[in-house]
Amino acid sequence: MSRQTVTSRQRRVLTSEEAREITLKNQVNSHLLRLPGEIRNKIYAYACSRTQAVFNNSPRARKSTAIISTCSQMRHEARAIFFAHATLDLRALLFSEFPQTLPHADFQLVTSIHLRSQRITRLLREDEHFVAERQGAKLLPELERVYVAGWSKSRMPKDSLGVDALRTWAGNADLQVAHSSAF
Repeated sequence: MSRQTVTSRQRRVLTSEEAREITLKNQVNSHLLRLPGEIRNKIYAYACSRTQAVFNNSPRARKSTAIISTCSQMRHEARAIFFAHATLDLRALLFSEFPQTLPHADFQLVTSIHLRSQRITRLLREDEHFVAERQGAKLLPELERVYVAGWSKSRMPKDSLGVDALRTWAGNADLQVAHSSAF
């Protein structure tokens, strides 16, 4: 008999019994998963702070989301902590691509994003309704910080096509907007 190579697209879905068995084995064998939940949450928060989560198909993207990709228990436990502490690196995406990047529930948890200045400036100039309708507040209601690649500390815009427009877009007058070197 020859062994078949199973690709990620060909993986079969586990039955609930198989998944339960794997979860129980993980809880017994994993040093991390045997720790009390409060300690695991502190570890997740520490591991996720100052993390840039890249969303594309690169190896860097897979590595940046490893903590929520390890196993279903860790994904369940760390998901909210991950999105609250990590910065989503959305520089490679257009604003219109954001909704396809993550499930809606995950966007509801995001507090920090990293964007490219050219895309922001173009969008803010070309689509007044996008800003006025506060699309960011609908998509990212917990957004607290935006890091912008391409805006140096000395070139941070002070006009309505810059920081103020981002704050209006996000529906957050206290939104922290900084150049990406501040990250």
